[in-house]
Amino acid sequence: MRVESKNVRELLMGNTSPFFIPPFQRSYAWGKPELSRFFHDITRLLESELSGKEPKLQHFFGTLVVKREYQSLDKDIIIVVDGQQRITTTLLFLLALRDTFPMSDDEREGTDQAFFYSSDSKYEEKIKLKQVTADWDCYKAIVTGKKAPSGLITNAYTYFCRELKALMQRVPRLETVHFVSILERINLAVINLENDPYKGEDPQIIFETLNSLGRPLTLSDLIRNYILLGLNSEEQTEAYEQCWFPMIEEKLTRKETSNYLRDFTQYKLSEYLVTASDSNAKQLYSIFKERVASEYEDKQLLILEISEVAHYYLAIVDPDYTPRLTEDKRFNKEVKDLLIDIFQGIKSDPFKSFVMGLLISHQGINGKKKLSDDALLNTLRMIKTYLIRRRVCDLTSGENKNMPLLTKYIPEIANGETDFLQIIKQLPYFLRIPNDKEIRSTLETLPFYNELRNYSKLILGDMEKKRSKVSVDYRDPLITIEHIMPQKLTTIWEQELGEDHQEVHSKYLHNIGNLILTEYNMEISNRSFETKKQKLGESALSYRLDIISVERWDEQAILKHQEQMIQLFLNAYELPDEYQIANNWNERIEDNEIRKFSITDSDAKSFVKFRQPESVTIEGKVYKENRWNHLYFAILQHLKRNYPNQYEVLVNDLTTHLKQGKNPSVINWKDEELYPEIPSFNTRYALVDGTVLKKIPNNYSGDKRLVFYHNRSAEKMIEGINEMFEYFHVDGDEVIITLKEKSN
Repeated sequence: MRVESKNVRELLMGNTSPFFIPPFQRSYAWGKPELSRFFHDITRLLESELSGKEPKLQHFFGTLVVKREYQSLDKDIIIVVDGQQRITTTLLFLLALRDTFPMSDDEREGTDQAFFYSSDSKYEEKIKLKQVTADWDCYKAIVTGKKAPSGLITNAYTYFCRELKALMQRVPRLETVHFVSILERINLAVINLENDPYKGEDPQIIFETLNSLGRPLTLSDLIRNYILLGLNSEEQTEAYEQCWFPMIEEKLTRKETSNYLRDFTQYKLSEYLVTASDSNAKQLYSIFKERVASEYEDKQLLILEISEVAHYYLAIVDPDYTPRLTEDKRFNKEVKDLLIDIFQGIKSDPFKSFVMGLLISHQGINGKKKLSDDALLNTLRMIKTYLIRRRVCDLTSGENKNMPLLTKYIPEIANGETDFLQIIKQLPYFLRIPNDKEIRSTLETLPFYNELRNYSKLILGDMEKKRSKVSVDYRDPLITIEHIMPQKLTTIWEQELGEDHQEVHSKYLHNIGNLILTEYNMEISNRSFETKKQKLGESALSYRLDIISVERWDEQAILKHQEQMIQLFLNAYELPDEYQIANNWNERIEDNEIRKFSITDSDAKSFVKFRQPESVTIEGKVYKENRWNHLYFAILQHLKRNYPNQYEVLVNDLTTHLKQGKNPSVINWKDEELYPEIPSFNTRYALVDGTVLKKIPNNYSGDKRLVFYHNRSAEKMIEGINEMFEYFHVDGDEVIITLKEKSN
């Protein structure tokens, strides 16, 4: 490693070798705050230059990490390992200066040759700096004087043009020589990496280290960099532009790309991994590198597989993308409809790895037996049935950690040795698929409309399809759920229901027996039953047939309709005969349910319902607390004790109260008389050590600067704990809560 001090003029004019920003780098990201700060530094240097005073002001512009790659005896390129934002911004500023400041033709040509072009460049138009793929068209257009597409590169150039024009009006005596002079006083520390592999200058490690203090690298960044840095510049460009960019980054959003790579790793390992986030990206990356990538001797084969598999994931996350699995369009559409229901309608993220594996197996991989069309459709249908039946019974526990494990069974499903329901039946009670008896018992009393609001239109649409064989788009806003007995009783409806109208209304209002799917909800609202029947007679949905034949809508009619709807539900989400009344779980496995979980688990809130804590483990330290608010304050004290600087930021951040609303999570309590008009305030908020405001002793010497809201349910407490860890930038995966055993 060789470090040298250079100014911007030396760096850009003194090198004829082209600069290459490798495709593993992020695209240009500077916005107005960074550009404004850069331009402010320029104006400070200009003021010093024009003042005539000595010494002239200098400016340190940071570090630039580069590595020369020799492509022949007399040709090389300079790879920018770190510092691409700074070098790109500098060149965009110089381009804006070229295009806005009065220059002669000779001056313009000299500027171009000095900064923007190189006869040694192999890139289009002999441009000196090769940008990453996403920015190349914008940058190339600006350099060559053509109209540039929209983007952050173009925004930065436009910003500098505007600011330079305003500057020239304010300071008319400015000349090009002044700008050339200040370039000599913008200094960088240029770190030149050696090509000798034994000197420990692995660009991947250096890139990760340098970026550890800036914006965190995502899982996608880390994996992409790891794969591409093992290739030379030409191989990098080819792999990125032909595989990674078009198959992954162009189709998936930034967040989805990291989620995809986490789910791809789960698929390869048949293991549960934490959801990808900035705080755990390196942990997931380490697992990928050591246990997935290590299986590939050729990194190009790895990037090829990741790229090829990405479109199956796209089919899962993008409702508008339909994969071409076969030549049969009807088959492709049915698969896509099921994917939409599972992942957009039910929003079951835990199944992504397993379903991606099913789609991969259906297309065939590594010479293994393909999953047949029937097996794929049947498995997807049963996944949907499994999820809907569980949602009706308010079951979600354990799905997040256990569903990714199912990928190991895909070869057996493809070989016909097992199927999805046989696998589920071998799992514990809390992962069961409810049988018909459990479903019937639940639907008889369930406030269907309220409790299943997120799935109710999907369910009723499936029931309509089962009955009439006609698909109903539950996402269509014109299709709504109608309460036959209206939500607000009128005199006419009180007479319709009889003397027990209040009891009937309270008991059955949101029950499935009082609901249908219709196109006329807003029109028929709380009209009389006769008027509703007349309007429903015009409906195209078969639900009307059960209603228009009824003379009077009372408790007896509701119960009759309830029975019809429950049976229709069981038909729409039908189980094979042997599962309809069976105990669909492994009775040999003791059911302890979930006793330990991380607060970041997607199922966390369902685990704590009607449960009490036993302890919390934070970064290896155990705190025994048997009440939720006590556990919350133990966590707060841990954060205050172990992250004092971040706690002081919270104290001094008077604008951030976390979840502003009726009950903010934390308030800067500067004045003890701040909330005297709210009687409950003193019991709902407490100091960081758990001391309730109402009970603060006169001689209290603890920290009184912040008060924390703690009057919450267990589920809301989990939200509050997660919120606090996000604010402190501490990995919530290291917070493990142990629950008390369930009492019999």
